[in-house]
Amino acid sequence: MNGGQESDLAVLGQIAVLYVEDEEITRKDVENLLRPLAAGVRTAGNGQEGLFEFVRERPDVVITDIYMPVMDGIGLVGKIRELDADVPVVVATAADDPQAMARAINAGVGGYLLKPVDPGALVRALAAQGRVVLARKELAKQRDLNLVLRESIPFPVMILDPANQAIVTANAAARRLGFAEGQKLAGPMFPEQVLSGLQDVASYFAKSRDEVVQDGQLAAFGRIFEVFHRPVTAELVFFMARDITEGKRLEQLREDVERITRHDLKSPLNVILNAPELLLESFPQDSQEADLLRMIRQAGNQMLQMINLSLDLYKMELGSYRLCRQAVDIPAVLRRAAAEQEGLVAGKNLSLDIRAGGGPCEPGPLAAGDACLLQSMFANLLRNAVEASPEREAVSLDVIAGDPLEIRIHNLGTVPASVRETFFEKYATAGKKNGTGLGTHSAWLIAKTHGGQIGFTSSETGGTTVWVRLPAWH
Repeated sequence: MNGGQESDLAVLGQIAVLYVEDEEITRKDVENLLRPLAAGVRTAGNGQEGLFEFVRERPDVVITDIYMPVMDGIGLVGKIRELDADVPVVVATAADDPQAMARAINAGVGGYLLKPVDPGALVRALAAQGRVVLARKELAKQRDLNLVLRESIPFPVMILDPANQAIVTANAAARRLGFAEGQKLAGPMFPEQVLSGLQDVASYFAKSRDEVVQDGQLAAFGRIFEVFHRPVTAELVFFMARDITEGKRLEQLREDVERITRHDLKSPLNVILNAPELLLESFPQDSQEADLLRMIRQAGNQMLQMINLSLDLYKMELGSYRLCRQAVDIPAVLRRAAAEQEGLVAGKNLSLDIRAGGGPCEPGPLAAGDACLLQSMFANLLRNAVEASPEREAVSLDVIAGDPLEIRIHNLGTVPASVRETFFEKYATAGKKNGTGLGTHSAWLIAKTHGGQIGFTSSETGGTTVWVRLPAWH
């Protein structure tokens, strides 16, 4: 048995066959041949019996003789076509009967067999028609699955015909909003910005058929939708409007809570800042009480700076922060940032070096930016480096002059592989007690706001180097 025969038998094993023949011996022979091969076999002795079997069993393929009593094969084909326009029908006829063949073709048959029927030719004919049947079944299955999927999507999904400005089909969510098949593209869901994005579909389909285009957001029916479309043919477009109302509401609520929290923190903090100033007048300047009050005042000022910085970062997230550029002495900023880490550095017995191009770091070079923001950024990055460094090792800060100015912070620790791809993303952290992942994200925001860049390299052998590039002051 060759590959073609095996393929034919595999197809035949998946279809049901109705064989209609008035000659009993021929009918029995074909039935005995097909029964072990096909998924199901029914037989009938004339067209009327064949029609009854067809209605009852709904076979995948019908083979019928032409000349039979009661109802002939041509009449049977006509009745079947009234019930099912697609089911394959094959007629068996003699080679010298062209008129019968012409009548069969006009009736809607899909193939013919010459009588007497050759078993091999019969199997091949059934397999050929069976492949058509199986392809249609798979297509219908996919169509049904797509329909279930489309109808289960909880937001509007439609197939559109932009050329005719019409809806071809709409899912249940779209229908609930009043959209229906044949309706024109109009109303709040189809403003000018959306309609313009649906134009020139043919050329777009030819160039980028796999790309989903986001048309932006729109307000409609008292909700907020994020709108997408994608061409599915040269004429039709898949359209989806995802409801993001609740997400927007929660996002606004979070922003309001954060803003109110920052504002409310400042009121009690003013007491903390003002009380030491008043109490210092009651103690000698070199007393232990005065030192303690100055520590409280310093901690309060640091907290105020953190609150103000959080407000600045919030504006940076929104893209509304306005940077006031000044000449910033980067070595001086790094020294202040390093001073904030003295306790942590001493606790791990680390050495901390600030260099310029590998040598001693003198005043300058200058960067264009905001000194407070840059000090906060480098303090965060340096604290991360100190915390990540093994004990009794070195942490270095190297300033490389140029435009842009580059600052490298190096330690012998390694960034965990699980966060390397998301190192500067919000809330990305791993293996750090009480880590929030906000420090590196705020550093990224500040560098970006300054028109700079930030990145890192990390390996088991070379440790980790975080680099920041900032515009030089001119």
